[in-house]
Amino acid sequence: MKSTPHPIRLMGVALHQALSFSPLFDRRRAPSPDGGTVFFPGCSMLARGPALAAAVFEYLTPVYPGIGVFGSCCGYPSTALGREKERLATLTDAMKGVRTVITCCPICSATLKKIPTLNTVSIWRVLDEHPVGARHGGAGANVGGKQVPHILHDPCPTRDDPDVQEAFRRVMARAGVSFTEYHSNRGTAMCCGKGGMLMALHPDKGMEMLRRRIAQSPKRDVLTYCFACADSFRSAGCRCVHGLELLFPARGAGAATRFPWLNRLRSALWI
Repeated sequence: MKSTPHPIRLMGVALHQALSFSPLFDRRRAPSPDGGTVFFPGCSMLARGPALAAAVFEYLTPVYPGIGVFGSCCGYPSTALGREKERLATLTDAMKGVRTVITCCPICSATLKKIPTLNTVSIWRVLDEHPVGARHGGAGANVGGKQVPHILHDPCPTRDDPDVQEAFRRVMARAGVSFTEYHSNRGTAMCCGKGGMLMALHPDKGMEMLRRRIAQSPKRDVLTYCFACADSFRSAGCRCVHGLELLFPARGAGAATRFPWLNRLRSALWI
């Protein structure tokens, strides 16, 4: 039998969405009329502050001249409130005139693909086709001054997206990042515990799911390409790194997440 979330937890999700869609945090820089492309970092990335998002945006600028940036929330948390259609309609209206959106979050990608007028492209497909250059900080697997072998965790929203999975692996291999993989990965990737807003609504169940994932390997150094997944592993004491933090180390490594809303405000001021 499906348990009902505690009302206070639902209120927390509602507050998150109210703030995310408020003018204070939902900031946008429109693309040029002849460009039609925007960068969509996603809430979890912006919660690290503007440095990493700005580095990725700088990398994208020559690839997509006139690119804009949307600090919007994709509205995925609203699914727990029964307001997904409303939030998606708001985002669809905001995206008028936008033809292509570059995402860094697998959940944002899955959500934005529901807007039929948009061409949603993962940052990993872009990085695969346009390798990052040295002027952006270089790309390497050195963490803390030494080579660290990671275990790769595929985010569960990518289970049906082998193109992104392969693009990520090619980009990491080109950067010299060494990793092994969880046995259940790719099409059978296990959730980190945050899927379906589980950590927010049923944290005990979310933590149990995360512990089962971690128990699949003795390795504590995890590599992933979802900021929400990275937060989950770090909350359990794992040394987890996001692929973008390796590609843009000067701006990404060690990004603080203790004050996510303060960081999101700083990100909003950057946009």
